[in-house]
Amino acid sequence: MISPAIGRRRAIPIRSGFCEPSIAEMLSDSIVIAMMAADRVDPIALEAELRGLAQGATADRRVYR
Repeated sequence: MISPAIGRRRAIPIRSGFCEPSIAEMLSDSIVIAMMAADRVDPIALEAELRGLAQGATADRRVYR
């Protein structure tokens, strides 16, 4: 963000205390594990699919910047 008063970029504060969990953290959560078991979801296949989607999203961001 550019401050009109001084014409320099100001640092935009980053919200501390919150960050998105990693795929591994999400899949190791006890509630998620119980839900996957109840729905007969293969955790290894789901992790592979989520990582593939994340990798594709990262590549898309690089292309459109």
